[in-house]
Amino acid sequence: MSEVVLLLGLENPLDRELQRAIQNAHRTVHAYPCLSPEASRDLIERLCPSLVFLGGDWRSTRDLLRNASVPVIVVSRQPEISDWLDAIEAGATDYCAPPFESAHISWILESAEKARAIAA
Repeated sequence: MSEVVLLLGLENPLDRELQRAIQNAHRTVHAYPCLSPEASRDLIERLCPSLVFLGGDWRSTRDLLRNASVPVIVVSRQPEISDWLDAIEAGATDYCAPPFESAHISWILESAEKARAIAA
């Protein structure tokens, strides 16, 4: 069965760039524009993704970060250290910014997989 990766709140071309870095035979990527925290939670429950990449105004969804049942990676256009620290403190599993290097994205995906295995 294919793993599901969910992209929330990422704008074009950022979402397409990240999809290219993620997609392979073992992963299905679903991308959705900015949604309310409630709609995002409903989508996570319905799709049961193994990992969520959250872009846009992630600060408005801090509750989603704290209470997510899956690892959430915050995505930003600008790789600012203060934003990375804020995201981690808010409950994100990790933080990434373009350009999306396949080695880094693979590491994020593998780390999330290991965390799920340990939690199970």
